[in-house]
Amino acid sequence: MKKLLSFFFLITCSLNSMAQDHVENVAKKTCECVEKIPQDLQKDGAYAQVAVCMFQSFNKQEKEFFQKEFNLSFTNGKDGEKIGSILGASMMTQCPNVIMKMSTVLNKGVVSGTAAGVISKIDSDFFVMFSLRERNGVTSKFIWLNQIPSKIDLPNTYQSLLGKNVEFKYESRDIFDPKIGEYRQFKVLTDIK
Repeated sequence: MKKLLSFFFLITCSLNSMAQDHVENVAKKTCECVEKIPQDLQKDGAYAQVAVCMFQSFNKQEKEFFQKEFNLSFTNGKDGEKIGSILGASMMTQCPNVIMKMSTVLNKGVVSGTAAGVISKIDSDFFVMFSLRERNGVTSKFIWLNQIPSKIDLPNTYQSLLGKNVEFKYESRDIFDPKIGEYRQFKVLTDIK
């Protein structure tokens, strides 16, 4: 019985090792391709290029292996994200410098900062928009789009922040404004203190 269990353990280990070899091989080829992507690309073009690199790095045998081993389809968009996650995790160990280079390209145009002052107005038409009168007298608007890790119970108490001193952390993002029919920069909240 011990010999049989040992045999199954060895087969399982060798299959896991084989899966790891396939993943590492594709990740290595993806790293080489991504390294050639120019840094002057716009964010959307860079995302597309990374995706092309990933999928071009698979040979027929590796595609078949991924489909069978991970039960993933190369024609399903959600499975494409999972394939990207598997490869991305391996790429972090294969080529961390390439990952850092691409994160710079993909985060290009995202400006983050902090602002402190008194909340002078709160609009809540579709999204909550805080008007913050900063210490220098300038009033800026900040939009609340996502969950914010904060000690404040924001969904239940955001109205009570009117007239209070706060510190905002934010990222400037291009968001489509239907009123003007084009994208414009919004300061999107990432933290409130």
